[in-house]
Amino acid sequence: MNAFWESVASNVIGTFVGAGLALLTSFFVVRYGETRNDLRLLQALIDRLYRSRALRPNQVATAFDAEARENERRSTKSVLATRDRIAFTSDELSGHSDAFDELDRMLVACLRYLNDVQDDPSRYISSLMTLRGELEPEVERLCDRYRALQPRPIGTADLRNRVPVPPEPRPAGEPRSGQP
Repeated sequence: MNAFWESVASNVIGTFVGAGLALLTSFFVVRYGETRNDLRLLQALIDRLYRSRALRPNQVATAFDAEARENERRSTKSVLATRDRIAFTSDELSGHSDAFDELDRMLVACLRYLNDVQDDPSRYISSLMTLRGELEPEVERLCDRYRALQPRPIGTADLRNRVPVPPEPRPAGEPRSGQP
């Protein structure tokens, strides 16, 4: 009878240990997936800031004429899109992410720009440069915390060069151009 109870005890212990390991493995798999998604969201935000024409460095203020008013309007739309992207990223991050503080400060910087431009639209260039200066350290902090993120300087993407379009695949049996 003693062997029976030893067998039952070892089976029960083995079952609980196996279930515990399965739960622990499941936890780490889910956490890994969430972390990968968080990194994807943060990199997409960094890439958005990198491609922002409104946040190009060293912009110079000129007379606030009709052309400048149009530039201010487009810049403000760009900052609104950036603000929305920051809010989206913050909303979509998993609960265990450490990026919320940086994203909150980035959101506040965008709101500060919008308030400044609403008060004095003619100062939009200096407000953009201030915004850029406030966003840069937050991006650097994110990249320092998450080594997998690729840092990119804000507003420096070369948007004039076109990405080459790969040629369409040839149907099977069609000769290469220039061949009979």
